[in-house]
Amino acid sequence: MRRLYIQSIDNFKIKEGKILFSCLISGKDIKYATKVGKQTINFVVGEINLPSRWEVSFRYDKSTGKLLLFPYLLGSKDEKDFSQGDVLLNSLLTALGSVEYPFDLNDLNPVETKFYNQLVTLNVAIADIYAADDRLFIELIPAVQIKSVNE
Repeated sequence: MRRLYIQSIDNFKIKEGKILFSCLISGKDIKYATKVGKQTINFVVGEINLPSRWEVSFRYDKSTGKLLLFPYLLGSKDEKDFSQGDVLLNSLLTALGSVEYPFDLNDLNPVETKFYNQLVTLNVAIADIYAADDRLFIELIPAVQIKSVNE
């Protein structure tokens, strides 16, 4: 199976409610398949080296515990130099962008450690996620449980 890789992330900026960055997506011998009706159409994409600029708006819904991400492809530099694969991937990423994607953050795994014959479990709940002053803030509510361990 051929894969796409993010080779680099540059120009990373955090603003209120959004993250902006540039990245280089690359891969070799890339193939893409899609269904149209009952037919499967296979595309041989080939090599990809796609520089792109992104704006990802986000908000945290406290009532549901979901982080909502809204990626938007701002465009790419030097589109005249794109290969056929770059054009296809750029079109696909444009189509997948501009849609809000929810991520459920309610079920974070606890952190457990043994300390002096005791099992210490740290559960965290996310209270809020927001951005300000070029920083991303994640407010956590910790809950610690300590149990004796019989050896």
